[in-house]
Amino acid sequence: MPDGLPDNIQPLLDAVPAYVLVFFRVAGLMLFSPLFGSSRIPRRFKLMIALVLSLGMLQGGLPEGVVVPDTLIGLILAIGSEMIFGVAIARENMPTADSM
Repeated sequence: MPDGLPDNIQPLLDAVPAYVLVFFRVAGLMLFSPLFGSSRIPRRFKLMIALVLSLGMLQGGLPEGVVVPDTLIGLILAIGSEMIFGVAIARENMPTADSM
C-alpha cells in the first residue's frame, strides 16, 4: 500500500468493483424507467440518485457467495451485463398501450 494512506482504507478499496456493478445496474434502470427516463429531469439529478441508491444497496456489504471479477475484461463484461439487466428491468415495468 502507498505511504500516506490509512490502514483502514483497504476494505473501501475492495468494495469499489461491487459498487461500480451495482451503480451500472441502477443507472441502466434509471435511464429507461418511465419516471426517471424523462428528459425533463436533469442528468445530474439522475446521476446523484443513482449514486445514492447504489451506496444504500451496498451499505450492508456484499452478500455471501457473490464473486466480483478481478480482471479488467471481466469487470467490463460484468458492467455490460449489469447495464443490460437494469435496462431489462426498466423495460419490463414500462406501461404499454394495452395497459392504458
